[in-house]
Amino acid sequence: MKSLLPNLPIAMEPSIMAVDTGFRERNIGLSSYWFLIHGLTIVISILAVLLNYDQIPDQISIHYNSNWNVDRYAAKSYSFVFIPTIIQVFITLLFIFENRSIRRVKQQAQSIDPNRSIRQDVNFRLTWSSYMITASFLVVILFSVV
Repeated sequence: MKSLLPNLPIAMEPSIMAVDTGFRERNIGLSSYWFLIHGLTIVISILAVLLNYDQIPDQISIHYNSNWNVDRYAAKSYSFVFIPTIIQVFITLLFIFENRSIRRVKQQAQSIDPNRSIRQDVNFRLTWSSYMITASFLVVILFSVV
């Protein structure tokens, strides 16, 4: 480091760093209770599969070729029929973890300048949290249709 220090450029202006001590008290992300809607959707999917299990054909198509013709089948079983539901649960758990990470991560130190403020970090976290909840709900709905 001592040999590199003389070669580094000199800062034009001194920078000022700010830390918002009330950062944790703010609402910096949406609550994980929003994922209860996801859980309700998953429960409805499970009930729909259980109630309509007799109507599912004995051979289920699992792979299509490039011409959209079925080239692989699987026998009907509870473990195979519930694969989309298992995917729903894992995706929901992944997004819950991501949403909690958004809320719990430490504040990023930011330099004070007129173009950027600490509020942008809070707004970004709220926007990202709402995106996570919306995107995960859409994926859960997608697998419900399957």
